[in-house]
Amino acid sequence: MFIYREKHSFMKRMTFEENCKKLPGAEIHAMATYTCSDHFFPPDFFAEHTDCNKVIDMFALGVSPQYRRLGIGTELLNQSMKVR
Repeated sequence: MFIYREKHSFMKRMTFEENCKKLPGAEIHAMATYTCSDHFFPPDFFAEHTDCNKVIDMFALGVSPQYRRLGIGTELLNQSMKVR
């Protein structure tokens, strides 16, 4: 899944507890969201890289097990960058 993040859009950093409330029963997903935000949080990124106005936030890409290691995921990523 891809999301375009714009420089001037507002985004609040959520705590693990807030993520758990937003995603009931999905503590693992809440922890992944919290951890990813700790490493890449768009407002922090844009503050540090003032010449950048937009980023693509790719937080999930999956390929069925029987088709893995065939370059499909890589090609999906490459094609998505062309489409942007």
